Amino acid sequence: MYIYSKSAKAGFLMKHLIFNVKRNLKKSPKIYVVSPDKKITYGSFSASNPSEFENWDALSTPQKIELTQYMHNMQAICNHLDTSGLNEQTDFRLRLPLSFIQCINEINTLAINTDVEMDLFDPIVVALIQQLKIVSTKLPTTEKKLAFAALEKIGLSEYRKMDYSKQIQGIFYDLLAVHNKSEKLQLYAKELFNKDKVITPKSLEDIANGKLSTSKWLVACAIEILLQENPASLEKGLSVDDLFMLWVKPLEGSKCSKNELISKATLMNKPGLVARIENTI
Repeated sequence: MYIYSKSAKAGFLMKHLIFNVKRNLKKSPKIYVVSPDKKITYGSFSASNPSEFENWDALSTPQKIELTQYMHNMQAICNHLDTSGLNEQTDFRLRLPLSFIQCINEINTLAINTDVEMDLFDPIVVALIQQLKIVSTKLPTTEKKLAFAALEKIGLSEYRKMDYSKQIQGIFYDLLAVHNKSEKLQLYAKELFNKDKVITPKSLEDIANGKLSTSKWLVACAIEILLQENPASLEKGLSVDDLFMLWVKPLEGSKCSKNELISKATLMNKPGLVARIENTI
């Protein structure tokens, strides 16, 4: 994810490290951390055990960020795919705006300088797996069997509950900027779900920071508020599937009618969401 550019404007987006992968059929590959000119080898580590690398003091901040991101990438493979995949690792093309990449690297610099964990790759791999499973379930019967067979080949056929923790954190992070958010949440909770519950600003911060879990009905209330206050945050931060599971499904058993749901969904630039409500609710 640490993207490189020859542009002078890119500055510290230049390539700062090379990762030489020495593959091994019997165990995880060895990763050698090398300078771009290939004159310095800073150290090495097993792809399945990044903590083996010790020479952090020899690296600049951009190099530390680059290495940390690579290690997170390896760890995400170990966590969610078979470790044998470490020997199959290759590039997956992902194009992003330069301004967005600069933002990632700037925040990553702040995080690493203050010892705050910032893992981009675990949620990316989780999202890819979830999307594969969601699409597979939507396919016609013959194609669905083929899709499930493909998932089974790489050990992903078993059922796992969808993890929406990162999406929920993002929703409540955006909610923190809303004036009188606690009062508005209480109002929507009573109006939609007949629940009389006060959520303190401190609890909202804890949910946004991942320190506190919350119920789906409260997430739906938070989305309701953002629909009125900041719909662009929902358009950019959540997929159609996210919105359907975190907003539409909880509201299905509430006082909100199907027509009201469709009317609200049109506030976001996601025609697929409207179509899904029409076809499934």
